[in-house]
Amino acid sequence: MVRRVLPYRVRQALFRARRSLTLLSRPAAPPADRAVWIDQPASGATVRGSVLLVRGWALFASGMASRVEVRLDGELLGLARLAVPRLDVAATYGSADALFSGFELDAFVGNVGRGSGRPWLTVVGHGAAGETAQADPLLLRLEAPPPTPPLRTEDRRRLLAFTHQLDLGGGQLYFHDLLSGLAVQHGFEITLMSLGDGVLRRRAEELGLTVKLIAPWGQRSADDYEARQAELVASVREGAFDAVLVNTLTAFGGADLAGRLSLPCLWAIHESFPLELFWWAGYGSGGVAPAVKACAERALRNSTALIFEAQATRALFARHADSDRLLHIPYGVDIDNIDTFRVGNARERIRGRLGIGPAEFLILCVGTVQPRKGQNLLFRAFQDVAPRHPDARLVFVGDLGDSHGCSLRERVASSPVAARVQVLPVVDNVYEWYRAGDLLVCASDVESMPRTVLEAMAFELPVLGTDVFGLPELIQDGATGYLCQANDRLSLASALARSLGDPPQRRLEIAAAARSMVCLRHDVNGFVTAYANLLDGLCGSRGAGGRDPLAQEDPYLLTVNQRK
Repeated sequence: MVRRVLPYRVRQALFRARRSLTLLSRPAAPPADRAVWIDQPASGATVRGSVLLVRGWALFASGMASRVEVRLDGELLGLARLAVPRLDVAATYGSADALFSGFELDAFVGNVGRGSGRPWLTVVGHGAAGETAQADPLLLRLEAPPPTPPLRTEDRRRLLAFTHQLDLGGGQLYFHDLLSGLAVQHGFEITLMSLGDGVLRRRAEELGLTVKLIAPWGQRSADDYEARQAELVASVREGAFDAVLVNTLTAFGGADLAGRLSLPCLWAIHESFPLELFWWAGYGSGGVAPAVKACAERALRNSTALIFEAQATRALFARHADSDRLLHIPYGVDIDNIDTFRVGNARERIRGRLGIGPAEFLILCVGTVQPRKGQNLLFRAFQDVAPRHPDARLVFVGDLGDSHGCSLRERVASSPVAARVQVLPVVDNVYEWYRAGDLLVCASDVESMPRTVLEAMAFELPVLGTDVFGLPELIQDGATGYLCQANDRLSLASALARSLGDPPQRRLEIAAAARSMVCLRHDVNGFVTAYANLLDGLCGSRGAGGRDPLAQEDPYLLTVNQRK
């Protein structure tokens, strides 16, 4: 019975986590004679728009699937996210892996299958022991997205900045470093408007920034959105700002506001999602009115520049703006601060304080516990390699105390390797863990350029990452780190085994090469200066020399673009 697998409070938390559980339209009990089953979509379903949601489960004699491939009319849409909790499958099969046999994929369909309008959906699962099974193919109907409705018409440099949150996420910390440098080193007077509060608010205010918390955009209704824009226009107009700086797609209302005020705008986009999938992932079906989406798309077209930290993310937005306005400015981290910490904090002393034994091999996963970060899959891969590496220990840093963290903690607690795995909350200063670690693992299936990876490399901590978006731009397999395929348990377990099995000197060489690359291409001072040079050009118009600020040859950008 499931009650013997998880305690009552955990089962309740799992039931409340709608996006973690796949309890959709299906038979009363999973069919016991199937290895792979599709819950969503149903056969004959009509798919409206450009996003296809696929949900189901896969279970083999060897356990949960190692990889699940989803295809539409034979074209691969992607590998599904694995280790999704399935209480119903666990109740039918009773095995430990059955509880986490679910899979899910939110795929951008684009033009796939639109030739016939009636494409076949196929899902193929692969087991750890080489098993392969396919769910019954489903015939779907695709409908084109509705047409976009017509739009409504509407001696100190002062910068208006917008962001989505002020907590300790990677994108928030990068933006805080950027604003700090612009204010302290380059003399910008900054007003920061944020949709959410957090600990970074106090830090920003201590640096002299004016911080204002603003209400949501009202994106579900065109009328509500226009009313919010009108309020912001009235409140901002008196500030006599010279330029606008926007952080993340979620802060799209700030870029739209810049257009309404005819202010130059730099928009930093971190999200590695096609725009259509971003709307669904961020707000759900129907969560953004079509007219509001049109306003955001107009802002993408009209912003002075869209800035991306990874070339792969830049490519996703190539159809939304002219190529000369799609700029690549890689993230930077504070190398000097990291080096100061390393000099003042001996590794052995920190490991002792954290309870890490001298002979233990500490594997770190740093990041908020959530499905796209792959912590459940990493834990399963660790179970695969743990018997052959008895000194290996796994620590997750990033539990927010929500249902995702609760599920991971309970799964760890009920496993045979529970004594070798910890799930810890988000910490304000993660430098201690980098200093103590032997390997950092980024198992995400969606990432642009994770701050944790850059910081770990600067600490000369070897990194194992998935081959998604900006990570291959940082990691050359076997040279500056280890790469594996995303959403593939066997690939992740194999990469773990490879990194654990490498001689210590080999890992030191890989870590040293990664640090050299980060020091050359990802120093925070160059990152801030690249933005400051662009903003100087925008705030001072295009200068007495008439040069386009987007065409200026910034030394940091030249270093990045000539790195190969």
